[in-house]
Amino acid sequence: MKQRILLTLMVFGLVMVFFTACGKQGDTQGNPNPKFHGPARAIDDGAKKYDPLQGNCPVCNKGPINPDFYHDVEGEGRIYFDREECMKKFKENPQEYLKDYQKTGQKSYQEMLQQQ
Repeated sequence: MKQRILLTLMVFGLVMVFFTACGKQGDTQGNPNPKFHGPARAIDDGAKKYDPLQGNCPVCNKGPINPDFYHDVEGEGRIYFDREECMKKFKENPQEYLKDYQKTGQKSYQEMLQQQ
């Protein structure tokens, strides 16, 4: 019985360590992680955001978006991509991707849940 309790506590401890470490960005020295894991509004680059709640790439619809790959849509703000290839595709024909892009900030909560 004591072994079962000890094993349960060890597993619980490992799970807690995993969850407390998940989602933290940066290395052990506190340097920021170059990849971004959140909506565009949290990217602190001083740019107006095309869609502040953008989390996925408008080209491949994958995430996370990366602050190193972006394009400024004239008069609308900055839009981000998950990788360089998608950024290049977008720049070749932005209207192709913008025509179907719905800003997350304009969607209702129910619409966002249906897309997940």
